[in-house]
Amino acid sequence: MAALGFDTLIPDMARTIAATRDALEAGFRHFDCAEQYRNKREVGEALHAELGPKRVKPAFEASLG
Repeated sequence: MAALGFDTLIPDMARTIAATRDALEAGFRHFDCAEQYRNKREVGEALHAELGPKRVKPAFEASLG
């Protein structure tokens, strides 16, 4: 479990994408994505752009062990 999380409550959608990408590059791996924030699409877009589908399955499998 990550000791520190990134809060994605950012009112501007373009800034949400940029800030989430910056957080990933800085090493964050825990993201607060509450339903009320209404920005799942933007957070998902940033995660997809930074991590890509080829990295998801290996990372998931590694987390199980």
